[in-house]
Amino acid sequence: MVRKSSSREERTVEASRHVQELKTLYKISQILAADARQRQALAEVLDTLDNDLGMNRGTVTLLSPDSSDIKIEVAHDISLEQSRKVRYRMGEGVTGKVMQTGKAMIVPEASKEPLFLDRFERRSSEQEEMSFICVPISIGQKVIGTISIDRPFDEAGPLEEDMRVLSIVASMIANDVKAR
Repeated sequence: MVRKSSSREERTVEASRHVQELKTLYKISQILAADARQRQALAEVLDTLDNDLGMNRGTVTLLSPDSSDIKIEVAHDISLEQSRKVRYRMGEGVTGKVMQTGKAMIVPEASKEPLFLDRFERRSSEQEEMSFICVPISIGQKVIGTISIDRPFDEAGPLEEDMRVLSIVASMIANDVKAR
């Protein structure tokens, strides 16, 4: 006999998750408020998302100054040299699509999404299915970049909640970029 979780247990787990999200958002606000270089601060933000919320392989992209392509500003657990080689064009792949439309995308199963390009080839050697979330970083109506993360695939995973948290982080990053 399988015992269903009581709604009280579910509410406790959900409340615990929300508390962790708030703590993480506070920590990220402190990182961005510190007087660090932008790339260093963004790397710390991605580390925090990974360590505190399990949002793996974070990547922040920014539109090049001439708006011709989208470049990787920082990528979690990827060398600067490797990330410099990766570029996207507007509308290309999930990242380019998010840049073009200004709308976030959730890809529940990356291996089944034709727009998912896996330019870092980080996922091809893994057995585990991954979910991918990418949200725009905008200043006013202008999309200046994206932030994306991976999450191990879980059919009941909180991808909508992850997107909400990532959208808040994107807004914080946009304010930081604008201030700099």
